[in-house]
Amino acid sequence: MAFGKTYSSAPSRKQPKGTVFGIGRRVFVNWPRKGSIMLPATDRNGGPLDNDLADGQELEILSWQPRSSLGLIYEVRRLQDDTEWWISASHLRATGAPQQASIAVAD
Repeated sequence: MAFGKTYSSAPSRKQPKGTVFGIGRRVFVNWPRKGSIMLPATDRNGGPLDNDLADGQELEILSWQPRSSLGLIYEVRRLQDDTEWWISASHLRATGAPQQASIAVAD
């Protein structure tokens, strides 16, 4: 007796890769690298853009788009000069302070 593939009648729900932020939310650049390595940013069509984004700069979420292999990408606007880019959710954080590793203190 041969068994065929079984299919679920419920649609699959894939979780987005990356942190989910709402449109209009203020977020911060998460790019702790120093030196000449620019944060990967693109234009609306996916073409690479030169940028001067730095860790901790405040941005506003304008829109988002799921990308299956890349995870979520967000269209963001830098508040200080209204410059816009598309960047990956992995390059954003909710707070202005860099995330610190917890340090145990011995008494």
